[in-house]
Amino acid sequence: MALKGNPGGPGPELTTRPQGQKKKAFYAFKTMVAKIDYFTSVRKISEQQYKFTVNGNPVYVLWGSGSIPDEIAGALKVTDIYGNETQMDASELELGNSPIFVEMTTGLND
Repeated sequence: MALKGNPGGPGPELTTRPQGQKKKAFYAFKTMVAKIDYFTSVRKISEQQYKFTVNGNPVYVLWGSGSIPDEIAGALKVTDIYGNETQMDASELELGNSPIFVEMTTGLND
């Protein structure tokens, strides 16, 4: 996928013309690539909940309403679609309309 628009071509543009300013979709795409590019497996947990395996580690993509998967516990790094990261405990995690990337940090740097 090209990050610059193709005049008359298919697909959305991620930058504006002629200034080349980045749209919100550019940052969402960039975050998605940074978090789950080169994943080796993916499992659908439920509607709007997916577990990717990236470099041997789980990366969850979650959105919508309802509870988080039971397997998510402890300290987390939560990244919104624009790349903003927050550290929190799993008990504080709330789902919303926009997807988030969730990585467990407990035990990774102990």
